[in-house]
Amino acid sequence: ESASVFDVSSTKKPEAFYHGFMFALVLSLHKTHHILSNRDSGLGRYDILVIPKSNQGTMAVILEFKQTDKPEEMMKLAQQAVQQIEAMY
Repeated sequence: ESASVFDVSSTKKPEAFYHGFMFALVLSLHKTHHILSNRDSGLGRYDILVIPKSNQGTMAVILEFKQTDKPEEMMKLAQQAVQQIEAMY
């Protein structure tokens, strides 16, 4: 129900390990939240979407992962992730 075909594709992305790790952690919320991974949305695919099953004041969360070996690129990649999320919604 939660995983996508893109979660197990043969392409090797540097962020795939982190995505899988975070996906496994977030799945512990499955009783109270809908957990979706790598689904098409708007102009792209989000990494992980966490949506509460009830609308009692809780918010949904979009997780977008980026990877770099260079600390000086971290802020740029974080801004790209925010832009990617904003473009989808």
